[in-house]
Amino acid sequence: MSRGVTTHAPVFLQRLSGEPSMDGEGEELPDKHAAWNEATRTAGSILCDLDGRFQPGQEWRLEVTNERGVPIYAIYIRADQSNDPSAN
Repeated sequence: MSRGVTTHAPVFLQRLSGEPSMDGEGEELPDKHAAWNEATRTAGSILCDLDGRFQPGQEWRLEVTNERGVPIYAIYIRADQSNDPSAN
């Protein structure tokens, strides 16, 4: 059993950007490894679905929390544009 997450305890994926999207039901996963795998798959899927709408200067975050709202993992994505004139 992994520390910090009880076996088969519900975890919640919270999308936090522009308009936060909170998971109200949670999902029971066997351990922290499974929670991380689900988070990375979900983040990848959401990023693909943005289909070019994610722009420089924007930030996006996905948090995995336990049933008490305590963060277990966070995935951050930030788009920056270079200020170097030779980059144009």
